Amino acid sequence: MLALMDQISQLQAELVQLFGRCNGRLTDPQMVRKSQQLDRLVTIVQRIRLQEHNRRYSAM
Repeated sequence: MLALMDQISQLQAELVQLFGRCNGRLTDPQMVRKSQQLDRLVTIVQRIRLQEHNRRYSAM
């Protein structure tokens, strides 16, 4: 999980830098690709956390 969080932090930093290089154009193809990569990782983390939550509380 920590590796995923590190990847997310790295992608967030890259996205901020890319935003400046793309003059703030959120529809720039590079921005869209980087944002989608970030979205995929965030979704994975959310699924893992939900599974952990469900396991923890289904045992009660």
